[in-house]
Amino acid sequence: MLTGVLLFLAAEALLLQSWPLALWAVFFFGLNTAYFKYVEEPGLERRYGRSYRDYRAGVNRWVPRMAPYTGSGTD
Repeated sequence: MLTGVLLFLAAEALLLQSWPLALWAVFFFGLNTAYFKYVEEPGLERRYGRSYRDYRAGVNRWVPRMAPYTGSGTD
């Protein structure tokens, strides 16, 4: 969902030729990246342990996968 929001913000900034919207998109990206890395992911790792680490190794944070995640480690 956040990738879609980022793409929407970038498209809107380009369409409207708006530097404030472009800066907001960059700030939004940075803020969410920091939140995921330092708050959400450590909490998920504490809660789910190795299964979450395996999942994180097979799934990118920002770029959606073209094939479903199966968890088998044989992607």
